[in-house]
Formats: sequence, C-alpha cells, structure tokens
Amino acid sequence: MKRRVWRHIDLREKQNKPFFPQKKDLTNFIIEGVKEGLLTPYSDEAFASPMTKEEFSENLKLPEADDPSGEGKSFDFTEDWGNEAQKGETHKKGQVSEHFLPSEVSILELMEDRIFDKVRSVQVHDIQSIKLIIPADKFETGLRREVGIFKYKDLAAYFDKHEIPWINVDNSASNIQVTEAFELRLFSSNIVKLENPDDNTIADIYNNTPKAAALASK
Repeated sequence: MKRRVWRHIDLREKQNKPFFPQKKDLTNFIIEGVKEGLLTPYSDEAFASPMTKEEFSENLKLPEADDPSGEGKSFDFTEDWGNEAQKGETHKKGQVSEHFLPSEVSILELMEDRIFDKVRSVQVHDIQSIKLIIPADKFETGLRREVGIFKYKDLAAYFDKHEIPWINVDNSASNIQVTEAFELRLFSSNIVKLENPDDNTIADIYNNTPKAAALASK
C-alpha cells in the first residue's frame, strides 16, 4: 500500500528547535547551497522546471523591496546578505538587505510516500521533496510564499557531505546528522494534504470550521 502525504513542519515549534538553532538553522544551509550552486531548486513537485538563482532569490525578496518601475532592482545573493544571515540580524528600516533572512523562512513542506511493505511487515516513509515556505504572518496579505522545492535525495547528499547537524538541545553529546533525524522522524508536523483525485487539501475537505480542519490535520 502506498499513499502520498504532504506535511508542514513549523521550525519555530519547540520540538523542531534542533533543526533550527540560531545561526545554524536548516534553511540557512539550504539557501547557502543554492547560492554556491550546490543545490537546484524547482518550481514544481514533478521536478520538471528547475529554477535559476535569480528566480529563487526573487522569491526571497521583501514585499517593500519590490521595484514599482519594474526595472533596475533585481536582487542577488550579496556578501552583505551572507554576513547578515550568519549574524541572525533582524530587518531594520533603511538597511541594505532587500530579502528575508533564512531564519524567517520557517516552514518546510515535506512530501513523502507512506508505504506499507507487506513482505517485511513495516511502514516506510519515503521522503520525496522539501519545499521552503515563508509563513503568512510575514505578509500583510496573509498569504504564504513558496520559495522553492528541492529533491530530498539532493538535500540528503548535501547535508551528509557538509555534516549538517541536528542539535540535541538537552545533551550536546547526542547531536546527530540531520538526515538521521529525518529518518528517525524527530520532527513535529501537521498533515496538510493526502493524495486524492481532486488534489484537495485537508482544509478544503474539512471546511465546516477552522477547528475541524485543525483536528483533521493533527
């Protein structure tokens, strides 16, 4: 039996803090990977449309950084941005940065296949992709922004090569690789969609009340 599942991992939640420690947040490593040309983001879950660095960086642009004239203000990964991201600084009026900090890209959408292997009598979670999302509370419109989608196998290879850690907040001697933390399901998440013919989300199906949708998601 196999069914595709979409989950939201809010990195601001207490249980997810090991993925999101200050100055070593997971999204910072991913964005740096794109900046260095080591990771390829996609705009679709079929991985048919790879994004350029310019398209990816455009999705990180602050709303107030949009150029009304539509010309001459194309954002790129600057040295100031990298230094600012490492320091974990917040945005201030008049600063050079025109885009969100990695720490503000705090939602991961994990797409995985939930498989029951009847030969071994085990349930397998086969992660397919991870999408970076800027949460809705960062925008006056109340709408979230999708930054980019990554193949999980690409991320896993990148994480392992660079020994990106999952930080045990209670015992630093028990820090492990972040890929191992995903395999062990050491994250808190809500299901936002199950594979269905109409491609409806949980909120679309359980739309009588916000509470009904929240309970179904849990």
